[in-house]
Amino acid sequence: MRPVAGRPVFVALAAVCLVVLLPGVVFTQTVFTQTTECGNRRVQGRPQRLPQYNRRVRALSLAVVVLALLGASGCSGPQPPSREEEVRAGDEAVRRADYKAAAAAYGRAAAAGSPDGRLLAKQASALADAWNFEDATDPARRAAELLPGDTEVQLLAARVLLMAKAFEEAVDRMSALVAAQPGNVDALMALGNAAAGLQRSEAAMVVLADARRPQQLTALGAAARPRARRTDARTAEAAFRQALQLRPGYATRLAFANFLLAVDRLEEGGAELRHLVDMYPNRPLLDHALGSLYVWQGRPAEAEPFLARAAVPGYERRGIAVFVLAGLLMDQRRDLDALTVLRTAAVDDVSDNELALRHATLELRTGHTSEGLRRLDALIARKDFDAAIMKARALRVEQPAAAVAAARAAVDARPSSGEARGVLAEALLAAGDVENAFVHYDEATRLEPRESTWAIGLAGVAVPLGRGRDVLSRVRDAAHLNDNDPEAALALVRTMAAINDYAGAERELQWLRPKAPESVPERLATGDLMVAQKRWGEARAAFERALQLAPGSVAADGGLIAVDLGEGLLPAALRRAESMLASHPNDPAALWAAATACAANADAPRTEVMLRRLLAAAPGHVEAAQRLVTPGFTRDHPADARRLLEGVIARRPKALSIRLLLGRLYVEQGLRNLAVEEFQAILAEPAQRATDSISASAAAQLSALRQSQESAGARAAN
Repeated sequence: MRPVAGRPVFVALAAVCLVVLLPGVVFTQTVFTQTTECGNRRVQGRPQRLPQYNRRVRALSLAVVVLALLGASGCSGPQPPSREEEVRAGDEAVRRADYKAAAAAYGRAAAAGSPDGRLLAKQASALADAWNFEDATDPARRAAELLPGDTEVQLLAARVLLMAKAFEEAVDRMSALVAAQPGNVDALMALGNAAAGLQRSEAAMVVLADARRPQQLTALGAAARPRARRTDARTAEAAFRQALQLRPGYATRLAFANFLLAVDRLEEGGAELRHLVDMYPNRPLLDHALGSLYVWQGRPAEAEPFLARAAVPGYERRGIAVFVLAGLLMDQRRDLDALTVLRTAAVDDVSDNELALRHATLELRTGHTSEGLRRLDALIARKDFDAAIMKARALRVEQPAAAVAAARAAVDARPSSGEARGVLAEALLAAGDVENAFVHYDEATRLEPRESTWAIGLAGVAVPLGRGRDVLSRVRDAAHLNDNDPEAALALVRTMAAINDYAGAERELQWLRPKAPESVPERLATGDLMVAQKRWGEARAAFERALQLAPGSVAADGGLIAVDLGEGLLPAALRRAESMLASHPNDPAALWAAATACAANADAPRTEVMLRRLLAAAPGHVEAAQRLVTPGFTRDHPADARRLLEGVIARRPKALSIRLLLGRLYVEQGLRNLAVEEFQAILAEPAQRATDSISASAAAQLSALRQSQESAGARAAN
């Protein structure tokens, strides 16, 4: 064990106590004995009670002696390391690159004795290397004050102050150093950075390289110069130019280019950076920064080779470079080239969701669907919202059920996202579940009232469900908040027309026409409004103009068929329907218009054919099922009737009119238990979905079934 510091003091104290106090103990004992012999007599004229006094003095004296002896014996514990030992521990930690431990050791050493500028500088340097500039500021200042003539310590203080954003103090310190040493290039560069409010000589390069999208660079200067309260660009530029004259090398050129970019002198900064890249190749950060700058400036052809050079193994921002390069190629519709870049670079996108999402996008767009979906599934497993949205949109047409599942995952990830609710509504609509699509469109418009897409979708499902009045205020708000969106205005027009507010719809159209003159959507909306009011001539003119603007438009042809039927031109309507079907044989809207024309011409066989084709193309088409599955059809084709109605319910579980038809069919076919399930499902629906007539009919059917079952049970018992 190392000798205890301060032991000589304890030894001396013990000696004093033994010499001074021990005789006192002996003396008190003698006095005590004499007093006992003499009894309670007067000594020097006053009575004495010596025994009590003596006991107290003796106890105090013995305690002091014991304490002194314990101190002298060296029984105290081990003492902390000396200053020299802490310094050696800090040096060893620096050699291990354990800068946090080194800073702690140097800090303990600095606190153990008188102020030492070298030691404080070591502590500040270790803290800076540990990227703890806030705690490094105080020892750096103190070191610089203790060693005003040490250039390295002054530069260290400047470095720490810059990173701590103490720019004004750094300016003062470096101005003094430059005044004393006009040829010190490092001091000039530190002065330039401090005067410009720059923490590092590559700050702007880092901002450029970290940007994944051009819009992130709109405030390059502000991003590169954080919280600079007072900057002096003139002083900074003079310092950088003087440094360049003295030492025109890589570091000074980098600092000058960085300065020009940070003060938004982009043309000069870009030229200086390009010169630097040409002089010093194979520096990925510079290639990356230059490529990003060119992307931001709208110079993709110049950006591409530099971004490609940055996408090299070992470069820490390689993933960002690959991401930006792939996006650049995608913008030029070079999806295969972009996919090749991602595959060639072989960047690990497991920890980079944005890069993985871009990879999946390219795979889907280039026909590598299974790979893209697998990548999206991996992202969805990591609760990635954007991946769930992308998958839902990718599968909406081909695999609506899978799209619904993906959209629900997006809702789970962000329950308060209007986009998630809207995408789920789109997927449900594609799956034929119009009623639930209405619910989620309604929620999407509540969460994002300014997003016209959801209001347009809400109007589109509300009108056929007869719920135009329920959504009118939402659709109107979206249209007025997006007064430059013609589709939002047209959704409002259709909603108003559906609730017979023709005057309001006319006003909206009059307001819209100057903004979207002679547009197909406006002509179609006008035609639909005129048909609703039986203004056949105006309707025909509107639809014919829409057909001129968009030849082959199914909506315009369908509108003209409606006009022909309204005017009693039944053969003309049938001929137009046949012509439309020739070019659109599987279009649900064309098939519905053709079925309507055939029915108006009393052509029952062709009507049935059209409706069957329509239900094959759109199995959830409620109106087609209602028109096709008549009592006569059910009698002649009972199996087909059941299959068609069950097919509609599979896609439109909330289509209560179809459930009622299916329940009645089950009764007719003796499937009583299945019928009970259908009627109970209707009665379980909220009142706003189940109309009084449907609910009453279901209740009556259910009651009749139960009575029949009770009667059968009674007869069996007898």
